[in-house]
Amino acid sequence: MWKIILCTVMVTAEQTTFDDYKVFKINVTRNTQVELLNQMVKDPDHFSFWKEPSVNKQAELMIAPQKLSEFYELMAQIQAPYKVSIENVQTLINRTMTARAEKSKTLDFTKYHTLDTIYEYLDNLEKKYPSIVQTVVAGKSYEGREIKGVKISFKHNNPGVFFESGIHAREWIAPATVLYILDQLLTSIAESHNWYIFPVCNPDGYVYTHTTDRMWRKTRKPYGDDCCGIDPNRSLSEYIKSICDKFYIYLSFHSYSELLMFPYSYSKKYVSNYNDLVSKFNYKTNIVLRNL
Repeated sequence: MWKIILCTVMVTAEQTTFDDYKVFKINVTRNTQVELLNQMVKDPDHFSFWKEPSVNKQAELMIAPQKLSEFYELMAQIQAPYKVSIENVQTLINRTMTARAEKSKTLDFTKYHTLDTIYEYLDNLEKKYPSIVQTVVAGKSYEGREIKGVKISFKHNNPGVFFESGIHAREWIAPATVLYILDQLLTSIAESHNWYIFPVCNPDGYVYTHTTDRMWRKTRKPYGDDCCGIDPNRSLSEYIKSICDKFYIYLSFHSYSELLMFPYSYSKKYVSNYNDLVSKFNYKTNIVLRNL
């Protein structure tokens, strides 16, 4: 997942651009290299990790053009091999913006859609399948937008599965993926479970990526004079707490890092079914790798 922390309060509606920002892949082999690289991202407007550094792993760092000389000096100092992976970040942003759908009353799965179109699609599902689909508002965002999802239920006592995505605003492919899964569930395998599906859990941030800053990751609530937003990965809504006894699987969809993760990420303690999870995740990973 892209790891940019932007703590600048935007006061205009102009689009933020990333012309000539580059992304470097850096082979990290020592703790001292990790420490020095982490010092750079204390200037988050010019340096930001797309993959954070750790020993014997490859870090990915986005750098503003005016800071390239500083980066090259550090690389010479720490002697870490590196290469450019993206020459111009704005070129990639332009592609995703081009791939957005124009305002439409229909939703397809070949383009990225606005929040309004996604929510209208969810409302239309309830109208189309009134006996099995119920729209649910889990709460409201700081800017007053609904956090809207759907519950799909064929039988009252079915075991539950919870899907969410869009926690990180810029990860557009995550809501697109969950919407596609939702569409497939309604036409094939939904009958055996109850499904709680929330495609955009950070609506303020998602809208902001469409209107102002494509790289925005966090929420839009201000904290103090010089920081806007938090990483909503660190919070759990009251709605989820209120229904946690109704589902046994919780799946969170993100993008970029190409990882399958299971608890715990905050502790080195193993969950009780750790070996079973490792076996299942290895099996799923091998399936994905065979189909690349």
